[in-house]
Amino acid sequence: MIKKLYFVAILTLAATSSQAVSISYDFTQGGYEEGAVVTGTFTAEDINTDGQIDGFSGEVSDFSMSFSGNSLVAAFDLLFVDLFSLVYDMDGTIGDGAAEGIAAANFFVSFDVGASPFAPPYPLIGGIGDFFTPGASVSSELVIVTAATNSGTTDVPDSGPTVALLGLGVLAIATARRRLR
Repeated sequence: MIKKLYFVAILTLAATSSQAVSISYDFTQGGYEEGAVVTGTFTAEDINTDGQIDGFSGEVSDFSMSFSGNSLVAAFDLLFVDLFSLVYDMDGTIGDGAAEGIAAANFFVSFDVGASPFAPPYPLIGGIGDFFTPGASVSSELVIVTAATNSGTTDVPDSGPTVALLGLGVLAIATARRRLR
């Protein structure tokens, strides 16, 4: 009987921890004047498991992008500190969903795509600009997103149910021991 209770307690603890997985995504967008392209990467985790990466919910932990440059806007890079918003429906593209998009900018340059409040009007999906000419270079191509790598898996205990179930397990073991005496 005791062995069965120990087995149940161990199964309970194992079942109440969940996996938190951060995934690195690569993205690219062509279609800019003179063959210019945007390439980049972001690391994110769908914490609330709703099938959408939402930077406003803290699900994006890293971001970087590069614009190759053309005669309208010089080449530049933006980093995580420059990211205003990133929403991705996890369907392989950004720019085709009603609420998905990317907005990143610093004082000198900007990158806006999709449902970003600064993106160019449809059918233009992406816009690159500088301080003097926002949206100077535009693209009508979707941003193509590919999952690159898992950044690591960490067991994250779900503390409320874990503590409650652990308490029930200890109580069951104590009760069983008393009955055996």
